[in-house]
Amino acid sequence: TITGNEWAHMVDDFTQIKEGAVDPTNDLIASASLALGRERDKVIIDAADADVVRKNANGSVSTVSFNAGSNREVAVNYDPSTTVVSNLTIGKLLQARYLMEAANGLGSNGMAYYIGSPAQKMSLLRTTQVTSADYNSVRALVNGDIDTFLGIKFIWTNQLNFVTGQATYEKGLLIAPRTIQLNYGSGSKFNMQFSVDRIPTKKNNWQIFYKEWLGAARRDDAKVVRVICDNSK
Repeated sequence: TITGNEWAHMVDDFTQIKEGAVDPTNDLIASASLALGRERDKVIIDAADADVVRKNANGSVSTVSFNAGSNREVAVNYDPSTTVVSNLTIGKLLQARYLMEAANGLGSNGMAYYIGSPAQKMSLLRTTQVTSADYNSVRALVNGDIDTFLGIKFIWTNQLNFVTGQATYEKGLLIAPRTIQLNYGSGSKFNMQFSVDRIPTKKNNWQIFYKEWLGAARRDDAKVVRVICDNSK
């Protein structure tokens, strides 16, 4: 599915002279660029475990759902020693990595990306193995962040989806490199557009305008593992 995003802002001559608002390095344009980047992030996150529409060799079209069975998902109550509902744990990360590796989903360098939430990061920061220099070459408590652990590169966001009907069950995602195909709409009218123009009908003021059509799809089910975490824990 192609999603359209656009952003427009009017700037008068006085503001332009004072702040240089139509300068590409201006804070206003930089903020708009970051906002559009977050929209792209959301498209990628949604595509990771969404239904995939595929065109078959005979020309027919079929829909393939994400297989959320035990080999593609780590349950919210997963733990080798207990069945208590939990937030993100090292045990869940190890299980997710195992499931991906067992399905030959990891790349040649063995690296994967985990997309998680601030609540999940806080849960990991309570773990000795993550915060201790004996286990982690980068001491997480010193930096206040978790970058790489267990061969997993972490990406933290507030845009995770929730399990239907469960207000606190977030769907963390372990994703192998080059798994999500990002597609811009094809055809001249669907290309990414950016312009800074004077608009005669708006008192000849400047308009900063950006538009894009964007879609994404999962290439391989084996390269995505969903990790269910209770962010209230």
